[in-house]
Amino acid sequence: MALSKAKRWLTPENLTLLEGWARDGLTNLEMAKKMRISESTFYEWMNSHPKFSEAIKKGKEVIDYEVEAQVLKSIKGFVETYDQQTVTKDGDVVGFKESRYIPPNMTAAIFWLKNRRPEKYNRKQVAEELEEDEGVIIVNDLPKEK
Repeated sequence: MALSKAKRWLTPENLTLLEGWARDGLTNLEMAKKMRISESTFYEWMNSHPKFSEAIKKGKEVIDYEVEAQVLKSIKGFVETYDQQTVTKDGDVVGFKESRYIPPNMTAAIFWLKNRRPEKYNRKQVAEELEEDEGVIIVNDLPKEK
């Protein structure tokens, strides 16, 4: 008797494949297409097969940590060192190390803060939070005076 399609994806080999796809950054929809199933079936299997959802979760965690580390590095700024070569007057090739400073990425910092500490850094204010005597003032851009 043939295995059901879901059970075929629960073999150790296929779970490793799923984990790899998730680690490579494929979306759930892209994985479903590779598996030749609908996105809704994919989510049904995520809910009904713990091994299936764990493999995908494990794969996504790896890349999420790597991306998080790179975002944090870009927020702080860093020094990048790389190998260079130059040719002397005599025609000799000389290798040396060169460094350059990569300044902090403020866009990444804002993104990080708004997502990690939304209560403090998200500018959206819920209408119920406004007191009665507070109002909303809308300022339109006025044409420049001539």
